[in-house]
Amino acid sequence: PPPLRISGFSPDGAQVSVKEGAKQAFRIDVAGGPAGGKPKVAWRLDDRIVARDVDRFEYAPGYDAASDAPRTLEVVVGEGADAARKSWKVDVANVNRKPKLTTSPRAGAKLEAKLGDTVELRADVDDEDGDKIAYAWTIDGKPAGDSAKLAVPVTGDRKVALTASDGDAEVSASWQIAALKPRLEIDTTPARLERLRFEKPQDFALSPPRDTSGLEYEWTVDGKKVASGPRFTFANDDPALVRRTPVKVAVSASAADGRTFERTWDFVIEPPAPEVTQASPPPGTIDAQSGSTQTFELAARSPIGGQSLSYVFQVDGKQAARGSSPRFQYRVSDERPHRIVAYVQDNFDQISRRSEWSIAPSSGIVTRARSWLDEYEAAFNAKDARRIGQLRGLPADKVEELQDVLDDQSGLRVTFTDVRIDKLDDQRARLTYTRTDDFTDRRGAPVSRTGQVEQVVGVVNGRLTELETRRR
Repeated sequence: PPPLRISGFSPDGAQVSVKEGAKQAFRIDVAGGPAGGKPKVAWRLDDRIVARDVDRFEYAPGYDAASDAPRTLEVVVGEGADAARKSWKVDVANVNRKPKLTTSPRAGAKLEAKLGDTVELRADVDDEDGDKIAYAWTIDGKPAGDSAKLAVPVTGDRKVALTASDGDAEVSASWQIAALKPRLEIDTTPARLERLRFEKPQDFALSPPRDTSGLEYEWTVDGKKVASGPRFTFANDDPALVRRTPVKVAVSASAADGRTFERTWDFVIEPPAPEVTQASPPPGTIDAQSGSTQTFELAARSPIGGQSLSYVFQVDGKQAARGSSPRFQYRVSDERPHRIVAYVQDNFDQISRRSEWSIAPSSGIVTRARSWLDEYEAAFNAKDARRIGQLRGLPADKVEELQDVLDDQSGLRVTFTDVRIDKLDDQRARLTYTRTDDFTDRRGAPVSRTGQVEQVVGVVNGRLTELETRRR
């Protein structure tokens, strides 16, 4: 067989550089040797065998592997004098690992301390390379220390920063310290205020402790100074303050020893509720013909400041109009009674008294047809064939046949729904509705029948009777 030889390899160069913590793959291609045989392969790093019988080796130097002298990686294929060899010089480059910083208190958090106190900050740095750490502290941008700890005097609000370096990489942290001034404890009135009616004055007062003297006070309304002293009366007579956004009344007090007190009241100034000064036509009952149009109108007292008014009109309990127009037109489309309600609402969710009108249509064919249909339905549920015959104008033999049919329907329940009545002329009307019959037949089986009915009724000899019926 042909002798063993290394027919290919990578990397191509004889000198290879690898960084600490990185990986470098080395590979060979082997040719020759006995057919089907697997040659012996040995990888040596500085005469130490690191892998056997593989054509690829991955070198991953640790973070302590860097040195001035290169290392030798050699691969030997086969044995004895006929063995094939390939070697590389490997330089391991030093990699500096960034220090890890933990602090107490935790960096980035806003710290609070009383004025005059001292806050101690501590840094704990872990450098995996064992490098010496240099610390640099600043307070308000000025150098303040070079050790792992720093005592910060709280003479006011302070900004503290730290930089820790191993000579190559650095880490940093910062803190904000808010100085808390000593506080005065003062009782206030009112204890709570959320809403105030316009033109109703409001007294505000502070009750400092008896052993406190020489206090200085300042009262503001929406940021503007309005008074000094322990008491302030808010006149509440400015229409511009009637608005949806709260008014802010604030007071501050300070003592000679540096103690302070602050209190704020946020409240909405409400205008008087909307007031209807006139309703047209006067509330009450209105006679109206079907097809006529009736106009309803409200007059309200003028709004104050940021108050805005909306006029609301309802028909039979449902909102029909809402907006800035005080006028509403309603077309009477049938001969049934209707109820109109109107009121004024403002943007403070206040409403005026309600004005109500009842529309009583003049009696006509539609009203009579409605009554006829109600009697017709009631006669079926009473199984009163005689009354049904009168309403429909049936002869006596047809009434008897109808009574027999009704008697055979146990538990009969007849309902008319989706009723519509259209006036044809002064003497006739068309009735359209859905009829449902529920009953039990002779065999005891429940039956439910639903269908559409169209009837024309009219006045005959002074009485309303059926003129025509169609069922679908």
